[in-house]
Amino acid sequence: SLGLGFGIVGSLVGTNAYFFVVELFPTSVRNTAVGISLNIGYTIFGGLAPILAQASLEASPLGPGILYAIGGFISALSILLGLFLQSRGVVQLAHVRKEPHFERSCGFVG
Repeated sequence: SLGLGFGIVGSLVGTNAYFFVVELFPTSVRNTAVGISLNIGYTIFGGLAPILAQASLEASPLGPGILYAIGGFISALSILLGLFLQSRGVVQLAHVRKEPHFERSCGFVG
């Protein structure tokens, strides 16, 4: 039952990022761009995560948790920065709908 709970919570939390990511690219290159960017990110950070976690344990027993918190902060900051730049007209998310799913689900309707 614990695994089922983690699966449900993970699906609720993890899907919001994809709603935002797909709107960063025009529809003509969306599939390729999302695939390449996500796989490069998984390769770099997934490959370095065990090394960084082990190295951070030498500095503090809370080192891996601190690394996860920093990663979450950077992710949240990048999403908020993207939404801020869109509201200022600096960046245009390539969505097709007038109200993207991400903005509606987080209350950022402009």
